[in-house]
Amino acid sequence: MYALFQDSVHNSSLFNAMEAFGAIFMGFLSDKFCRRKTNILSHFIGLCLLILIYFHRSLLPAIFLLGFFYNPLPILRAGLVDNFTRFPRLYLLMISFVIQFLPWSFYSIYVATPTSTMLDIAIGMLTASFIGTFFFFRDKRDLNIRERSRQSLASLVHSSSRKRVFYTVIAFFMMQGAYFFTDNLQENMADLPGFYSVISAATTVCVLLALTFRDISHVSVLRVNYGINAALSFVPLLAIYLFKVTQFDTAFLIIMLSGFSAFTLPFVYDITMNSINANYRGSACGVLDFAFSAASLFSASIINLLNVDRLFCYSIITIGLFGALFFQTKAEKKPKVVG
Repeated sequence: MYALFQDSVHNSSLFNAMEAFGAIFMGFLSDKFCRRKTNILSHFIGLCLLILIYFHRSLLPAIFLLGFFYNPLPILRAGLVDNFTRFPRLYLLMISFVIQFLPWSFYSIYVATPTSTMLDIAIGMLTASFIGTFFFFRDKRDLNIRERSRQSLASLVHSSSRKRVFYTVIAFFMMQGAYFFTDNLQENMADLPGFYSVISAATTVCVLLALTFRDISHVSVLRVNYGINAALSFVPLLAIYLFKVTQFDTAFLIIMLSGFSAFTLPFVYDITMNSINANYRGSACGVLDFAFSAASLFSASIINLLNVDRLFCYSIITIGLFGALFFQTKAEKKPKVVG
């Protein structure tokens, strides 16, 4: 859906901003009322707004509302975990990220397709998704909706896990901010038209590889991953600006950083879901999706508004990754035992 507005920085930023806040709202709505009804509502409003945009391409209120209300991913992730308890949670989260990222592997095809054709395809796919959601999407927790609606937000995070969740989410935001700086950095590479598709394909593969690490402590996986990324981020600064290497392969480094970043996604969501009240899984996924979208908006805004050079971008990427490592280390730090 986001690809439809890539021709306008203002429209894409507006859509991204509303998507960030909408993720929290729709996730919370699905927790408090009914996951099935909220998911159907999200699809129905999204379809109506998309049809409206088809006839009025630059209608900002419609783009604004589409980003806010069409947010099925927090509901989908919570629904998968709710209903398929016989499968490992990490496996279910991995599936949700493959669903999210695999279509982006065809980004080079999207941008070469006329907007009217893209809108036709988007409306057709969203219609099919709406029909499938209406007839097949169920959540067994909706049967206990009255009990869930009485739950207080104070019980959202288990008291013993609040510090870990807080620092993990901050580290996740900084990691994603660094990732989206690399993402926006490559958009200026006009000689690499299919580069975004390569990044998305690498992201999908790395998400799949995360499953092979499900028996290892998730927090350890995150800290090691952030540390490797932080070390790699020094490479362009040293190569280009200290040793004056002119043939440095920037594209290859960005692909590596993007893949490593995506590898952590299922683990962050799994740690968070393990630390929150099961009745608020939609809200938890919404908060993480908010951090994901907010990081994208933050990096794109800085690059577009300040017209920064690559040295600045590389420096921010390094700072972001070391910040992620710092906060993840704090998340894993065990409290001192007195006595």
